[in-house]
Amino acid sequence: MGVSEKALIGQFLIEEGGLVPSPRFESVFDAWRDDNLTYDLSYLLRQLGARVIYREGGDVSETSHYSILREFARMSRVELAHFKRYFGLAFEAVRANRYEPPYRLGLPRIDCGFAIVPLTSDLASDARRWLMNIGHVSKHVFGTSRHVSCSMARRNGALDIEWMHATGAPEPDEALDASLAEYSPLRPSSTQSLPRYWFDSATLQDIVFG
Repeated sequence: MGVSEKALIGQFLIEEGGLVPSPRFESVFDAWRDDNLTYDLSYLLRQLGARVIYREGGDVSETSHYSILREFARMSRVELAHFKRYFGLAFEAVRANRYEPPYRLGLPRIDCGFAIVPLTSDLASDARRWLMNIGHVSKHVFGTSRHVSCSMARRNGALDIEWMHATGAPEPDEALDASLAEYSPLRPSSTQSLPRYWFDSATLQDIVFG
């Protein structure tokens, strides 16, 4: 019995390349949900080049933002959607001038962590220090080789966003660990292994893989 292209795509979507191709994977394709509005960050990334303030291991240049763009390019659509949701929550906190701990996302699949630091108006003048400190702490806690951070604050009625990219193999830091044990500026978080695509679970529930 032949296997349709639809079934082959369905099998690819759930990363089951080791199984024998089967028509039953057509149901996976039918269950696939793709809504680009949930993960589209183009409006944000288009402005990235002018807002990178620190790149660990090198000077900031006109192309410093390329390394950050590469991190976003490595992310799946589901991972991008999570980042976009956290960015929206941070924006709401800044708009309301409400303190919120940094929103963070750790992705072991790509060995990279992300942190979004919303700041109240009284902290806006010190945003760069907050960005660098939180970025350093978050990278250490995630234990990733790369980390992208951004701070968000309202200055003179406008939203000001700055970015930082830190790289380097994670290293032990007993002093920092001891300090974090007493007080951590981070909200509880964990690294996540997220699916690459969304599916309608009601459609998938009748599929039996053997």
